[in-house]
Formats: sequence, structure tokens, C-alpha cells
Amino acid sequence: MVADVGCGRGHIFNHLAELGVKAIGYDISPAMIDEALRAFPGSKFEVGDLGSLDIADSSLAGVVALYSLIHLASAQLTDVFGESFRVLKPRALARVSFFGSRTLVTYGLRFDHAVVPVHELFPEAVFGATRGAEEVLRSRDRNYVCARSR
Repeated sequence: MVADVGCGRGHIFNHLAELGVKAIGYDISPAMIDEALRAFPGSKFEVGDLGSLDIADSSLAGVVALYSLIHLASAQLTDVFGESFRVLKPRALARVSFFGSRTLVTYGLRFDHAVVPVHELFPEAVFGATRGAEEVLRSRDRNYVCARSR
């Protein structure tokens, strides 16, 4: 099982399902979960605090958080990364991506709320929680981290 944390409307979850991956989607927003359930009926989505998932320790084959972390408060990031690694099986992977320093300006992305500058907190927020994660790719516009649990 793979968890899509910060799944929003469920598009990444659905992509995983189309690839044959058994997945569950979590989002803190009940409205986003409602939209995901409407778009992908019969799929498994739950409202949940990304820093306190209702999942047993060492039970997941993977965690993905694609462009969802910018919507959290910066103080929450270490908890979310730590929680992601708590639920991963040994040697399982976490895949995280977030906007780089120029993306919001270059592409004119706008949100109706402040977004956390994860790129400014990187790698402290990531590696402080994961201790030993491996950075795979980082660019000015997008940041990608692939980390393996111990």
C-alpha cells in the first residue's frame, strides 16, 4: 500500500491506481476528499492530519507527497516528514516534490493563501526528520526528493 499524503482531488492517487498500485489518499481538507471521492468513486480517501496519520508503524510500501507540502505551515514540515517515515516499511521509499525558488514567479502561480517556501527550508526540514535521506534531483524550478526508510 502507498499513501498519497496531501492528495487533494486525487489525481496522483488515480495515476497510481491505474498503474496497479494499491493506494490510499489523505488530505486535511474535507472538501478536497469529497472532490476526490466524486472524481474516483469507490477509491480509498480519508481526511487526515498529515503529521498524525492513522496508519500502523512500518506498514506502507511508499509515501508520495507531490506539491502538497507548500500548503502547510513551515512548523509542520518536520512532523509530516517524520510521520511519513514512521509509517514506511524498512527500505521503503518516500517521494516528495515541491516548487523551487523561481516557480511561483516564473509561472505566475497564485493561491488564495500563503504558501510555505519549502525550498528555503530545504534540506533542514527534510533531512532533519529523515536522517539519511538521499536527494535525487533538485532544480531552480522544482525540487524532488526520493528518500529510503531505514
